[in-house]
Amino acid sequence: MAARADRVDAAGAARLCELAYLDELAHPAEVAAYIRGEVEELNEIRAGDVRVFVVQTNPNIWVAFRGTQFENKRSALRNFRYHLSDENGYLVHSAFAAGRDSVWDFVRDVVSNSRKAPVFVGHSQGGAFATLAAVRLLALSINGDRSILRPRVYTFAAPRVGDDKFAALVEIMAHGGRVRRFTTSNDIVPRLPFSAWGYSHGVAESYLN
Repeated sequence: MAARADRVDAAGAARLCELAYLDELAHPAEVAAYIRGEVEELNEIRAGDVRVFVVQTNPNIWVAFRGTQFENKRSALRNFRYHLSDENGYLVHSAFAAGRDSVWDFVRDVVSNSRKAPVFVGHSQGGAFATLAAVRLLALSINGDRSILRPRVYTFAAPRVGDDKFAALVEIMAHGGRVRRFTTSNDIVPRLPFSAWGYSHGVAESYLN
């Protein structure tokens, strides 16, 4: 039963990643066709090129980050900036972290106020934002914020976003299958930035055919 629910949620996560690329807010009926539970509320926020699409159901709140927009210079160039910066004792991709920070207050507040189980999803660069946001939210949960439940994460073709210490936090968050990282065998993005530059993935990948 749990395995089937995970497959359904993974498929729903993939569809939400697609909807996050749209300029307009998706219709509730379109969203409801792909995820479990009745859709209670849809909203979004945009900060420059970063867009977050939020779907509230019972019992989850889904937070979908839009991926790279190659027609947007700022979004495209973010992928090619590989500087690592310190964040609470671990190192993260500074440009991806800045993108997450541009929408962080909204993400934190909407998840906290919902008191629902958060599910973060994203494709490509959106997967980087989703992972960074989920780890920060996990820290709030561990540190005693009872309004925030431990997150789940589904990413698709996401790049590496932090060092070994950050990857260890992702491993902690992944306990019980709470983090799923999907890739395809011929996609270069999940292999970037290179491990030789200090980057590491936190969980093993699941291949999509």
